[in-house]
Amino acid sequence: MADRACVRRVPERRRDLLTFEVLGQLDAEDMRYMADQVEQAFERRGKIDMLILFRRFEGATAGAVVEPHALRVELASIAHVRRYGVVGAPGWADAMIALGGWVTPIESKTFDIGEDAAARAWIDRSEG
Repeated sequence: MADRACVRRVPERRRDLLTFEVLGQLDAEDMRYMADQVEQAFERRGKIDMLILFRRFEGATAGAVVEPHALRVELASIAHVRRYGVVGAPGWADAMIALGGWVTPIESKTFDIGEDAAARAWIDRSEG
C-alpha cells in the first residue's frame, strides 16, 4: 500500500522501528493505512517501537477518530509496542499519550517540534 498524501512511512535502519510523518489533516483512510502498516509490523516482528513525527498537523476528521480497524490495532498495540514516541504532538494528543503511559505497559514519551534527535535517541535505547 502506497503512502497517503498526509501520512508517510519513514524508512528506518531498524526492522523493529516503525516511523510515520503526519503532514496535514488525518482522515479515515489515513488511519486505515497506518493501522495496516502497524498490524503488518506486529505480524513480522512481534514487538516493535513506534515514532510519530507531526510535521504539519491540521486536525482529524470525525471518521479518523473512530476508524474501526485503527481502533482494533490500537488495542492490540498493548501486547506489541515497547516504546511509543511522538514529536510535535498537538496538546490534546500529548495529554492522551501521557495518560496512556500510566495505564498501559507501553513506555511513551512526547517531544517538542524540532526534538527529532532526542526522540530517536530515546527510542533507540530499547533496540536489541
